[in-house]
Amino acid sequence: MAETVKLEIFKTEGLVKKEDYEFLNKHKEDFEKRFATRALFRSKAEMLGSVLNDAVHPTADSKYWQSIGEQNVHLTELANLHYEIKKQRADNEYLEAEIEEIEHNLKGAKGFEKKKLQATLNKKSAELEQSRFGLAQSNKMAQERIREIKHWEEIIQDLVPQLEYGTEDFELHHPKRYYLRYKNKVDNLQLADPSERKGFVDQFESFAHLYNDKQLPQSASVDFATIEELQKADKIADGYFSQKVKKILIGAPHRRKEDGNATNFNSMQTPAGFTVHIEQPFGYKVADAQNLIIEKAIEGGYDYVFFVEDDNIIPRDALVRLIHHKADVVGGLYYRKYLPLETAGMHYDKDGSPSSIEFEIGDVIHDTLVLPMGCTLIKTSVFEKMEKPYFKEATINGRPALTSDTYFCQRCRDIGVDIITDTSVQVLHVDKHNGKLFGHQSIIDYDNNWIKPEFRDYFAI
Repeated sequence: MAETVKLEIFKTEGLVKKEDYEFLNKHKEDFEKRFATRALFRSKAEMLGSVLNDAVHPTADSKYWQSIGEQNVHLTELANLHYEIKKQRADNEYLEAEIEEIEHNLKGAKGFEKKKLQATLNKKSAELEQSRFGLAQSNKMAQERIREIKHWEEIIQDLVPQLEYGTEDFELHHPKRYYLRYKNKVDNLQLADPSERKGFVDQFESFAHLYNDKQLPQSASVDFATIEELQKADKIADGYFSQKVKKILIGAPHRRKEDGNATNFNSMQTPAGFTVHIEQPFGYKVADAQNLIIEKAIEGGYDYVFFVEDDNIIPRDALVRLIHHKADVVGGLYYRKYLPLETAGMHYDKDGSPSSIEFEIGDVIHDTLVLPMGCTLIKTSVFEKMEKPYFKEATINGRPALTSDTYFCQRCRDIGVDIITDTSVQVLHVDKHNGKLFGHQSIIDYDNNWIKPEFRDYFAI
């Protein structure tokens, strides 16, 4: 294992027990392969879907300039790494010379002097071994930076023919980029945190002034602090908002506050006649977060709750498709995060046993055994028929035994609610740790770990 860790060091220094050393040695080839194939930086899918997402970079020009900036960072760091490796190799040569000198002096040494020289030799030898191991790590780092540089080059070359403002002056595209970026936020203002809305409107108006002066008519938009103020100022608005407006609460829980959503909700289609808001609790266990979202929906008078987990990418029209069922509980279909593919949801097979769902895209499956909450629409009235808690999970000796979605689905069956899976709503599951996408084989290009070109506009990314 010269490229990674020499297992002999664990044996000779007594760092690990004999049986642990045998375990390490048994898996030596696995460790070597994993060292070679592990990823240190982003995959191409992450570059396209996360770094260059349409919400932040809505134009080809914006994506181009961000791409060359990202590529330049890796080129600069690769150059710095070159000099660090060069210095490290010189240090190693110096250490080798010191070791040779000590070995020469040891031949005639006696007593305390010999002990001191031997200890110094041991220390210098360890430093040399550690430095060589560091060089192997640096070589891996260099390979990974080269990989990302190449991916950015592929992306850049794809973007160049689409550029509107050329490749000479990065400032030219900024007015349009920021105008479209904040227009998207203002168009979807109901999804934003209330504390951020005024800032979005202010930014939009600033960039609209820069971009629109010679290209678009002046905006007729007027911003109000509250719906009540708008109703007082405008009779048309008063008539509209006096009607009962149906509401949907998107529930997108996170383990940590900094976790983002794989779905870009700003590009999601909202059903006609509905207003949509989002609730994103963090730091709770799954069932607790789900119950909290339900309480918010009931208190706020919402008609539906739309659960979307933060590692799922839903189709842009997923909510529209699901609401057309007018069902109590209906969800899309997605897969577990491994190959070969198995559906995250479960149903009964022909002999009545639980199994992965077998389907043709477009099938509507009733009486689903387990419908996961990655893309699921639920009428709030369903919860009014249930006792609390609506969701519950349990473990046995710390291992999952009953998931919250399994518990909820059984509660639904107990009160006679049909649980529907619409397989036309194909959802993508993201392994954030490894940067891998999982979805139907007709949609995902597994060789390149990305969405096939003909489906890219289909998803809310």
